Amino acid sequence: AQWRANSYTIQFDGNTADGGSTPEQTMTYDQAANLTANGYTKTGYTFTGWNTQPDGGGTAYTEGQNVVNLTSVEGESVTLYAQWRANSYTIQFDGNTADGGDTASQSMTYDTAVNLTANGYTKTGYTFAGWNTQPDGGGTPYTDGQNVVNLTSVEGETVTLFAQWRANTYTIHFDGNTADGGDTASQSMTYDTAVNLTANGYTKTGYTFTGWNTQPDGGGTSYTDGQNVTNLTSVEGGTVTLYAQWRANNYTIHFDGNTADGGSTPEQAMT
Repeated sequence: AQWRANSYTIQFDGNTADGGSTPEQTMTYDQAANLTANGYTKTGYTFTGWNTQPDGGGTAYTEGQNVVNLTSVEGESVTLYAQWRANSYTIQFDGNTADGGDTASQSMTYDTAVNLTANGYTKTGYTFAGWNTQPDGGGTPYTDGQNVVNLTSVEGETVTLFAQWRANTYTIHFDGNTADGGDTASQSMTYDTAVNLTANGYTKTGYTFTGWNTQPDGGGTSYTDGQNVTNLTSVEGGTVTLYAQWRANNYTIHFDGNTADGGSTPEQAMT
């Protein structure tokens, strides 16, 4: 009897691949050959080999494995299905001028949505306003704790998100502190932005305005009228009260003899 070894074909199925191809491979029974190198690609995934079942539940083969006798049937086609592992990547959180706290890096898997780690950074005088892929906020923004997926498709890559900060606003309230006339309107301020204090509009009979102080009795921090100030508080929405300071006016009593023909009466200094 004369025998001819059967020939068969290996067909490679991308199995959800979104790019590339791998040509069929002609095989002969009892002749070993290396599997054709995989040419498929799948965004966000790494090729891990072949399997006789799409779900990986059959016989597994590595990339380029030397194989023989996948079937004994003449003319049969054996299909091998590409197997894919979702890529893993890391999100690194950058405080971006923060002066306190920390936020740990976060491990991610492609196609798996996860909430971003809650921000742990702080910055004096500023409120955290979210994350961005650019330090200046010109990239893609993300809110604190946002549910995110597929920030990169590259295996092992690190994606850096930069904290975004909004300068806090606060109010300066001017207290007349025993004034008996006039007014001085409150002043809106922004942290790290220097502004001249609103000019005093209070009056007090018999007194001269000498400036402002954070304490009514003048025992706190002093400011002159119209002084250029910054960062009187770091608290968002806070109110800083400045109290008018007053100095009693000085005057002199002059005594006139009014036709007197002797003696004198010295002037008298008064407050």
